Amino acid sequence: MIENNELDFTINIKSTSALAPHVEFTNKPFRKIILNIYRYKEIPVIGSIAAVRGFDYNGFRQVYLNKDVEFLDLPNTISAIQMFARKRSDALLSYQTPMEYYLALKNIELGDSVVVETLLTLDTFYAINKNSPYFEMLKSSLDDFAQKEKLNYFIEFGIEK
Repeated sequence: MIENNELDFTINIKSTSALAPHVEFTNKPFRKIILNIYRYKEIPVIGSIAAVRGFDYNGFRQVYLNKDVEFLDLPNTISAIQMFARKRSDALLSYQTPMEYYLALKNIELGDSVVVETLLTLDTFYAINKNSPYFEMLKSSLDDFAQKEKLNYFIEFGIEK
């Protein structure tokens, strides 16, 4: 949608190569996200990973491809989580927040059968479409606001300190 100028901005990590030519990121991050791999304890060697098609996962897709792990690419995060939850994959690459949301929504507890390994923690940023007619206004407004409010992360705004 960014490439087709249907969005003025989104929130993403800076390493998303498909976005890089089309956006400029704010100076201050929006918030941190955590990338986890979830796997079933009883499966000693991961043979397949459910993941979102087109997501590089900050290089971890290639790490697992180099280990001859098959990726079951799904159109979105919920589909990937469901594939794993139905035990149709050995593992799941997912950011922690969507997984927590899905588990809470469906009232599911992972219990002892699933091992969760944190792979990395990343900053997300506002990614402003360079072709947006509002590019300059959005970029300067967001950067100026973060500086004025002395924010470390945009998510802090409105949270009592």
